Amino acid sequence: MRLEHRVAAVARIEQTIGEINAIAGSIAAAVEEQGAATAEIARNMTETASAASEMTNRTTEVSSEAELTSMQAAEVRDNATALNSAIEQLRHSVIRVVRTSTAEVDRRRTPRFDVDLPCRLSVGGQMYDARVSDLSDAGARLNSVPSLASGTRGTLTIDGVGFPLAFAVRASEGQSMNVSFALDTATAASFSGVAERLMSRRAA
Repeated sequence: MRLEHRVAAVARIEQTIGEINAIAGSIAAAVEEQGAATAEIARNMTETASAASEMTNRTTEVSSEAELTSMQAAEVRDNATALNSAIEQLRHSVIRVVRTSTAEVDRRRTPRFDVDLPCRLSVGGQMYDARVSDLSDAGARLNSVPSLASGTRGTLTIDGVGFPLAFAVRASEGQSMNVSFALDTATAASFSGVAERLMSRRAA
């Protein structure tokens, strides 16, 4: 082979080696960029996983707090119900005390007269014979009567009184019973003073 041919061949080999080196450099740069991109993706995935874990923890905390709030709300509701019940019981007790006290005061302020008069009770459609031993404009004491529960209502007809008297049982002991009259305005006006007149008639 002639010398110039050899020189040309060597030159082409050097050119080819230079091209190969350039390609290798490009490949190395691309691999480096790919490695950086892969590292960035891995970092983002780690951050995403951490964020997801944090969200899960927060969701669990919110769920626990919601459950606790629900329990506390139920407890408040139960306490409010119990308080309302206690207030209602107290209201009824106060009303009962006031009514009882008023009736007792009215009874004590009304003169009572010692009498002994036959009478008839009508309670729940049943008729009973009895006797009145103590009488006032507000109530009476009855003897020889059946045992009736406190609060039982009926009517009382006394010999010498031309109209029935509505009553409510205040207390019952054996065959004796104290009743309070529950008269309307007209009946109360008609009955006013009758007890005194009946006692006077008995004394005469």
